[in-house]
Amino acid sequence: MSQNSKPEEALKLIENNLRAAFADIRNRNHVVDTLKIDEECQEIGRKLMVNHLGNSPAKGGLNKKLNIYISAEIYLVGGHTREIEDWIKDTYKDRENIIILSGLMRKSQKEELEKLASENIKIIGTNEVSLVKRIEWLQNLLRELNPDVIFVSTTPFDVVALATIQPELVNKLYWNLSLDCSISIGLHLKGITKIIVKRPYIYFYFREFLKLKNLVYIPFNRPDSIGQLDHYVSNDRQKKIITASCASAHYKIETCYAHKFTSVIPNILKITGGTHIHIGAISEAGLKDLYSNMDNLGVSRGKFILIKRVERLAKFLHENDVDILIQTFPFGGGLVSVEAMEAGKMIINHKNYSSYLLTPSDFCYEESLSWSNPDELYEYLKKLDRDEIVRQSKISRNFYEKHNKSENLRKICDLENMSGINIDDKKEAIDEMFHYKIDHYQKYLDELELSKIKNPRKSLAKRLYNSVKKRIPYIKKNQNERPD
Repeated sequence: MSQNSKPEEALKLIENNLRAAFADIRNRNHVVDTLKIDEECQEIGRKLMVNHLGNSPAKGGLNKKLNIYISAEIYLVGGHTREIEDWIKDTYKDRENIIILSGLMRKSQKEELEKLASENIKIIGTNEVSLVKRIEWLQNLLRELNPDVIFVSTTPFDVVALATIQPELVNKLYWNLSLDCSISIGLHLKGITKIIVKRPYIYFYFREFLKLKNLVYIPFNRPDSIGQLDHYVSNDRQKKIITASCASAHYKIETCYAHKFTSVIPNILKITGGTHIHIGAISEAGLKDLYSNMDNLGVSRGKFILIKRVERLAKFLHENDVDILIQTFPFGGGLVSVEAMEAGKMIINHKNYSSYLLTPSDFCYEESLSWSNPDELYEYLKKLDRDEIVRQSKISRNFYEKHNKSENLRKICDLENMSGINIDDKKEAIDEMFHYKIDHYQKYLDELELSKIKNPRKSLAKRLYNSVKKRIPYIKKNQNERPD
């Protein structure tokens, strides 16, 4: 057995359990804290570092003009990679910025890699399959580059990043929480300077229940691609309402849930008489079901427009004269809300009955509607007039300018030192979210139906129990967490 076989086996076991837990949709409606896994990966990483770099890795001169971004993967769609791009191109454009992939350089990432390279963003990666060798490669790289700042925007199963990061190898370490639900790895690393959180709900949750001290709230910040306009939606009372939605993955609109996206959208079209543009993923089966429901309601199939991907959502919504952004359900999108507000669009959210985490209303302006059942939404749309759309459009755009516009955010938030924004004034409103009403019976029925559709996976608890038997620390829900 080779010297690296035991840590390799341990890391692989942890990674496989994290992947399996995250892949199960049922585990995405609560926050899972990974204290024990953080500690185990850190211990493995420290032993590897000592073996090949020594007890006190020698550092050269600190490169104060260099930022490093560590990520397991990069994506063409969704908020994860878009946010890294914005940090590089807007917030830290005067520095040298390098993205280091802690995951494998896969062929499927070729298009995204070429896109980033065309924007003069340097990317470093490896095809090394061994987790141990990848950790050693990354630790060597960090020692050689010796950057001033390291951002980690990672996936819920990136054991390489967890093990690589050691206090001796970092100066300022910002752990960028790119997900706002499910498994949150790395929150307990000793070398973290700040944990960057983008949701008020998650900020208070981590502070009050996980008792984390080094939190900083910095909302999604987006450079303005629209500019100042007299109005952001049409005030023509005769114009039919154009609605839109955006999903980075089809599970966001096609998982077991009482209210089906493919049923609700046709009913919206029946009421508005307009068109609906869906940007992003939908399966062939989902599209077939949607068209069938449109046929049954007598709605022309041409009223539904499917766009695979757009470069900038805000600009697309503006150029296509969209009036309302319909948040996807059962899974919403935080960055989608921000880009809709950048374009000055009215937003309609959905209250997910299984978890507040899947309801992105805390990203939005307070006046936005959040519906619980479809009839509530339909009645609202029947009474909705152009004046109200114009009114909410102005509120939406004003909210973006105050909270999310990059140029204005710099005035209220010291991004250089990541001081963040004080949101204690929101605590009372957020406390109400901790008492969010859950329909436990319907949630149970959904999970029961999901287990019939898929080959039943081992439950999260069973998988992690098996890990414990093999002497690998397990994930557990934080004991102070309120029940779903």
